[in-house]
Amino acid sequence: MNIILSLITMVLVALGFQKNTPAAATQTVVVNSWVYPNSILVKDNIYQSSDDPATITNWYKNKINTSGMNVTSFVVTSTNNNVLNKLAGGSSTEKFSVEISKKQNDQKTTIRLS
Repeated sequence: MNIILSLITMVLVALGFQKNTPAAATQTVVVNSWVYPNSILVKDNIYQSSDDPATITNWYKNKINTSGMNVTSFVVTSTNNNVLNKLAGGSSTEKFSVEISKKQNDQKTTIRLS
């Protein structure tokens, strides 16, 4: 009997149901609608694009601003042609962050979603 309950619990957790989670818990948003259109998946939640980091950053700024997230943080840095931009947005029910980076000699821009 305990094995069956454990299996049921594992299936429910895998489907997104969590035990003892408050109804208003903040969830991390990483869904296809948050993936930059001109990018390819490299590994879990890490994408690359040949587009300019500024273009990608502006796309994510717009996406965060139009998603209804009322708490935002946009940190954009560029030194010696090395770019590291960190953007985040949140509301009472969801949160999202992205790191956009490109080193001076890199051909592609890296996009990390969380």
